[in-house]
Amino acid sequence: MKKILFILLFISYFCPLCFASKETAMDKAMKSWIGYSIDDVIAKWGMPNEEKTIADKRTFYWYRSRQVYVPQTSYTNGYVNTQSNNYYNNTYGQGNYNYTTTTSGGYMNTYFCNRTLVVDDDKKVNRWEWRGNRCPTNYKNVKAWVNPQNDIFAQEQAQKAAEKAEKKAKKAAEKAEKQAKKAEKQTQNTD
Repeated sequence: MKKILFILLFISYFCPLCFASKETAMDKAMKSWIGYSIDDVIAKWGMPNEEKTIADKRTFYWYRSRQVYVPQTSYTNGYVNTQSNNYYNNTYGQGNYNYTTTTSGGYMNTYFCNRTLVVDDDKKVNRWEWRGNRCPTNYKNVKAWVNPQNDIFAQEQAQKAAEKAEKKAKKAAEKAEKQAKKAEKQTQNTD
C-alpha cells in the first residue's frame, strides 16, 4: 500500500512535466520576430489587415480565412422482410421494410489563422499571439512566416546536428582509446 501511495505521489508531483505543452510550429514562427522591427515583418508578411493603437501600444493584425461549403449527403441503410402474411400461399406474400436515412453536411465551414503582433515605441516586436483552426502545423508550411534573420527552426536543426556530431566524435574517441589500450596490452603480452 505504501508503495502504491509513493508512486501516486511521485506521478502527481511530476505530472505537470508529463503533460507540458509542446511549442508548435506557429509559436516558433511568431517568436522568431521578437525584438525585430515591424518593418521587417511587413516586408515578409505584407501589409497588415488592421492596425490599432490602444494605451500607447501599437498592435498589428493579419487575418487569413476561407469558407468552404460542405455539401449535403445522405446515406440510407435498411432491410426488407419478405416473409408472407399468408401461411398457405407464399407467392402473394407482402413484405415489410425498415430503413434509416442519415443526412449530414449542407453548411459552411470557416477556416482561419489570425496573427497579432504588438510593438514598442522603437517599432520592435515585443509580444505576439496567433489563433485559428487552419494555421500551419509544420516548418514546411509555416516557413513563409518565419523571420529569415532569426530562423529558430534552422537553429534547432544546427544544434541537433552539432550534438549528433559531438556524440559521434566522442564514440570515435572512446573506440580509439579502447583500441590503443588493447594494442598496449598485446605489446606487453609479447614482451
